[in-house]
Parts: sequence; structure tokens; C-alpha cells
Amino acid sequence: MLTNTKHPYKKIYFLCMITMIILLNGCVKKDQNLSKKFSSNSTIISMTVTHSNKQNDSFQSDIILLDTKDNSTETITSVPYTSQYPLTYYSSKNNTVYYTACANDGHGDEVFSYNCNTKKTQQLTKNFFAINNLFVTKNGLFVNAVLHGNNEVVHPFFYDFKTKEITDLLEDDDFYVRSAGKNDDSSQILIAGHSNKVKNAIFDKGDIIGIDNYIYQYNLQSFNCTKILKKEHCYIDNVTKEKDTLIYRIRNQIFHPTYTTYIKNLKTGTERTINITNNEKIGDFVGLSNSELYYITTNYIGEDSSSNLCKINTNTGEESVIYQTQLKRAINNAQFVTW
Repeated sequence: MLTNTKHPYKKIYFLCMITMIILLNGCVKKDQNLSKKFSSNSTIISMTVTHSNKQNDSFQSDIILLDTKDNSTETITSVPYTSQYPLTYYSSKNNTVYYTACANDGHGDEVFSYNCNTKKTQQLTKNFFAINNLFVTKNGLFVNAVLHGNNEVVHPFFYDFKTKEITDLLEDDDFYVRSAGKNDDSSQILIAGHSNKVKNAIFDKGDIIGIDNYIYQYNLQSFNCTKILKKEHCYIDNVTKEKDTLIYRIRNQIFHPTYTTYIKNLKTGTERTINITNNEKIGDFVGLSNSELYYITTNYIGEDSSSNLCKINTNTGEESVIYQTQLKRAINNAQFVTW
């Protein structure tokens, strides 16, 4: 596992600046004074809502902002859905959408940016095969991904806005990042995972029980790494944090699991469970804000499905659905917007 608290991380490649001009409809004009439309003291969530586009027989991802103060929404733009798992994020700071898409060479998924002012798209990365998480931080992009030629291990990478370099954040090639989350400080990222070799050994024996999982916190300014939790006999599917409060969700095994969500005070060490309705239907945690946990669930209606954006007050246990898609539409990811 990770042993040192500061890694001499590896700089693996420079930005490949492949510029393409793609006209995307509906993008806001120069921020369109979004700070006026959305309250500056509100919690704003950027969502990726995917669906089919019958007009041109394709799929697309809509980037939608939601103000948690009154649950009002604003559609920023749409981008083509061509990646294995579509992810997007709208940055108000530079009026840009970051998203995943299949690269022109067809070898895998990469990270792209679409500037809403210039209407230009840039490919920011190369050498990725699949991308599981995409977070925008103060200084760059956090990408949880698989490299070309290494389909075994999911690793965390950091793309620096200033240097245009991508850094592999892990020295341990055996550590498999199962989930990731961004805490209230947008310069810090949480990763949760386990030994890939141990997992494979258990699978080879035909077992499906959980194994030792760990949660680490990365400071993406200093690149310090701190282990904040070890959990035995499980798999950690979701993780998020606000100040000293950590929330994580585990499954006890791979197939036909039971799920448990924990809330832990990292300062006092106290821990308890949170009872969430339809806990087994949770896909991703969005984040924790003012003691309210935001998360995504899926509803299955026959062969169709829809998605919900939900929240639960971790103090009172009160739950509510604040956004629901139409049938045959899905919320693929969501995260807080840092204005």
C-alpha cells in the first residue's frame, strides 16, 4: 500500500494540444452573469445528463447547473456522448466545459475542453483508455483512469492547467482506485481502493468477499498524501468529506452485496451509520455541504430507467429528491461548482 506521505510523483507526458473547432449549441455567453442568476452563497451542482438525440441518431450529454437553494436549473450546453462513461464539469471561472470523449484515433477516451467564449474544443490528454472520474480543482484536473496497455489498474492522475503536464499520483502500481471524491477544499481529492493483486487472488479462488480497503487524501498543491482510513473486508464504493467529517459507503462483497454508509468525525474518531432509503440504488456521491450529503440514484421502470439527484441531512436524517430526469435519461456524474 501507500507508505510515504509525499511521493516523488512521475511526470509521464506533456499535453497534446490538438485543437478542433466544434460548434455546440446553447452555451452561455461569457458566463452570462451566472453569478447573478445563481446566488453566490448557494451550493451549485454541475450535472451530466445523458440521453439519445433522435434528430441525428446519436447520444449527447447535457451540462446542467442546479441551484440547491431553490432547485432551479440552467442548461449550459450539450456535448457528444462518445466515451465509454461520459463525464462533464462546467467551470464558471473560465466559462469552459471539461468532458470525456473518444479520441480521434479511436484508441480510448480522453479529456477535452470546450470554451464557451471561443466555441473551440481542445483535446487535453492522450494515452488514456478509460476514465472513471473527472474533477476540476483550483489548479487543474483530477482524472481517475486506465492507461493504454494497462487494463488492470485504475490510477489517479493530475493535469496541471499552468504547466500542461500530467502527473501519475501513485508510485504503487498495485493500488487499484475504486472510487474518488472531492472534499470542500477544491485543492484536495479523496481516493479509495485496494491491492489489485489481493483482489485477483481472491477472485481466482472463487471468493467474492471484501478485502482491506484504504482512503487517502491528496493535497494537489503540495502533493502530500495522507491515509485517513483503513476498512477491512469490504469494497469502498463512494467517499466524500467536509472539514473533519468523512462519509463513505461500502459493499461487503462483489456480487449480491449489502451496502452500508458511514459518517466519521476524523477529529474525535467517532463513527456511526447513516440510514439512506434505497441505499443499494446509489451510484455516486456528489459531495457534502453544510451537513447535507448529495448523491445520485437510479430508478428502474421495466426496461427503462431514470435518475434522481437526492440529498439527506446527516443530522436529522431528512431525505429529499431535488431533481429527477425523464425516462431514458441518466445523471452520469455531478459535482459542486466552485465560483
